[in-house]
Amino acid sequence: LDNMGNPVPVTETVPVSAPIRAGQARNSDAFFDTFAQGAVHDSWLSVEELRLLAEWADLGAQLYNDPFRVPEN
Repeated sequence: LDNMGNPVPVTETVPVSAPIRAGQARNSDAFFDTFAQGAVHDSWLSVEELRLLAEWADLGAQLYNDPFRVPEN
C-alpha cells in the first residue's frame, strides 16, 4: 500500500513463447490446436482459412502490403 493506503500494482514481465512463428507453421501446434474440432475456438475458422494462415506463416508472415518494402529490424 502507498502512503494513503491505496494498493500499488506490482507488475512482472512473464516470458511467453509465440504460438505461431514465421516460416514454421508445422511447429505452431499451440496456435492451430485452438481451432481444432472440440477445442476452444472450434469452427471459428474454416479449413481453407487455417490453410491460408499456415501458408502465410510459412512465407514469412509479412505484415505489410508492399512486396518491395521490407521492414527494418
